[in-house]
Amino acid sequence: MIYGSMMAPHMLAKAFLLVVVSFFTLLGASKAESKGLKKFGNLLATAMWAIATVIVATTVYSMVTGKGCLYSKGSPYKSHYKKMMRQKAPQGMMQQEVPGSEAVPGK
Repeated sequence: MIYGSMMAPHMLAKAFLLVVVSFFTLLGASKAESKGLKKFGNLLATAMWAIATVIVATTVYSMVTGKGCLYSKGSPYKSHYKKMMRQKAPQGMMQQEVPGSEAVPGK
């Protein structure tokens, strides 16, 4: 639950940013003279509002339930994530020499 509450301000800031941009899109659409441009501006602002609503809804869901949508129970990504975290690094990986890092004789 701590993870969800730590991500909440960032996600809500993104949603707020979308709402602000949609406001200016609507402002520009209202000043446009072309009907096609007005419709496009209204459609774009509506899409931004819908995306902001989805962001807020998933953030609230994550905060209330304490689990995210991607790695929730029954998700195909959860088992892949666990397998990936259980893997160990190969033994020789940390012992490789970096070219040019050998000791200079005489110093």
